[in-house]
Amino acid sequence: MIGRTEGFERVNEAETDSFAKANAMKILIYGTDCPKCRKMEEVVKQRLAELGQPTDIEKITDMREIIDAGVMYTPALSIDGKVVVTGRVPSADELEELMS
Repeated sequence: MIGRTEGFERVNEAETDSFAKANAMKILIYGTDCPKCRKMEEVVKQRLAELGQPTDIEKITDMREIIDAGVMYTPALSIDGKVVVTGRVPSADELEELMS
């Protein structure tokens, strides 16, 4: 029967947004605001926008926090609690692979 919606629930946008936030990646960018660190942030944000990936991005500039995370070279990128890149800016293709 066409137009029948029985058994289906309409999902409101607030529920969809909260689901996306709950499933968002947690991304940390470690750096001291040097040119490479700024480039890392730019590249990550650009690639995430292209992928339409829900994320929570935080930039860590405090040296104590950087050292406590075990990062020896900046810039560094952490995805969901795991440091995946240090000392360089990853390519857009590498970022996509790391985020999948």
